[in-house]
Order: sequence, then structure tokens, then C-alpha cells
Amino acid sequence: MSTTEQMDPTGSQHDSVVVTGGTGFLGLHTCQYFADQGWDVTALDLKPFNEEDDTEDIEYIEADVRDEERVSEAIEKADADVIVHSAAALPLWDADEIWEV
Repeated sequence: MSTTEQMDPTGSQHDSVVVTGGTGFLGLHTCQYFADQGWDVTALDLKPFNEEDDTEDIEYIEADVRDEERVSEAIEKADADVIVHSAAALPLWDADEIWEV
């Protein structure tokens, strides 16, 4: 199997994805894309979804991506085949905190 086949989000090899930063602009659109393709989607983020977001098919777990234990638990719970890291730090954060994310 080629790398392209393994990474193809529309292929049949994967069925579960965890998206860090899943309630942000990029993360939410990524979650919705995978959900539309029939994947089991888990969004991991510090902030909840907005009420107007279409998140019916997305499981939400509140967690900080810097919390290794919570992230590991979320990945195990989701039995994730794929992890998409789209979490970002706010520019007003301390430079060290931004680097950690």
C-alpha cells in the first residue's frame, strides 16, 4: 500500500479520526468533511462548539492538546485510525505556550 493510499481520507482503510482544535475554523471544517465521508469523528478542543455549528455527527471532548494524558485517552476512546492536528495558540499567549501547542 502506498503512502498516498494510506493518507487518502476518502479511502476505506480508515474509519475513525480525532481532530485537535476541532472547534476552530480549520478544525471544524475538517471534522465536517470527515463526518460527511462517513467517518467517526472526535473533535478535541478547549472551547465548545458554537450552537449554530452542524455538529450532530461529531463527538466533542474538551481537552488541552498539551495535556498528554487527556489526548491519549481521547485517541484510545475514539480508537482513532487518523489524527489531524489543527490546534493553534492565540497570539496573545506567552511565546513558550504557543510553542508547546
